[in-house]
Amino acid sequence: MSVRPFFEVLLAKGLPQREIEASTGIIRKDLDDPGFRVPMKQLMTLADICFSVTENPALGLHFRDYFDSSNVYYTTVLYMNCGTLLEAYQSWARYSKLLSDANEIEIREEGENYTISYSNTSDYQADWIPEFYLANAVFFNRMTTDCNFNPVAVYFQHPAPHYAIEYQRVFRAPVLFEQEKNMLVIKKDDLLRPIPQANTALKRVLEEKANALLQEQKQVRTYQEQVKVSISKNISTRNLSIDSVAEELGIHRTTLYRKLSQEGTSFTALLEEVRKKLALAYIKQDLSNRHIADRLGYSEPSAFQQAFKRWFGKSPSKYFSS
Repeated sequence: MSVRPFFEVLLAKGLPQREIEASTGIIRKDLDDPGFRVPMKQLMTLADICFSVTENPALGLHFRDYFDSSNVYYTTVLYMNCGTLLEAYQSWARYSKLLSDANEIEIREEGENYTISYSNTSDYQADWIPEFYLANAVFFNRMTTDCNFNPVAVYFQHPAPHYAIEYQRVFRAPVLFEQEKNMLVIKKDDLLRPIPQANTALKRVLEEKANALLQEQKQVRTYQEQVKVSISKNISTRNLSIDSVAEELGIHRTTLYRKLSQEGTSFTALLEEVRKKLALAYIKQDLSNRHIADRLGYSEPSAFQQAFKRWFGKSPSKYFSS
């Protein structure tokens, strides 16, 4: 969903299509195929070019301005034909990996509100990704219910950027930064609003296709891929272990240990791999050692700093300055 808008923005800025394709490896005509998937590395390259050319750091908040009917994935049509906004969000959580393997959506009922949290479990961490998903979730609410919808509050993990005023314009609600999760807080009554154009028969047809694709996707993923996704999602918690990951995957600890061994790896090695890649991504975001340590599940910043020096031979502060 984000690839085509990036492409269209660059074309509007006058970049030749061939130049964009040569730089990114993404062929524009391939984007017409609903089943075409773009590797995260190529998306990262495209995004970096787009932000550099436009010099607009708030682009992720305004991607909806570049959407048209040809850019709507069929799961969006599924959401639009759910009975209520809550049902639409539940479908989004269920089928989010059809849009990206890195998506993790969690919905919780808390008193008079619901919280909808988003996380990106890939090695590529960028502020525009949660901006893109949460802004479009709010836009979807306003579009489908034809009402003046505003969330109760919006949370982001990253520090407040210099364009923070744009968040207020988009969300029209209190926005808090450096929070534990990227999250929307929405009144329960708002999420129970009916979607006027909902077509239950069409929804059933789309759900059948979505379930089939989701099953195919799960079957081709290795155990180490599944474990890395689980680690990325739960890494900031203090109870992350091979037992908790095995429970999430629905298998016994011994079975998971054996499967990983057959694939030539271990839980400890995968945890270290995820931490190393995320550490570099977080440092690029100029997060403090304390925040990075918290996000990577270390009890103290010093433990993270020692691990980083062991991995890369120098301290975090000297890694990119040298």
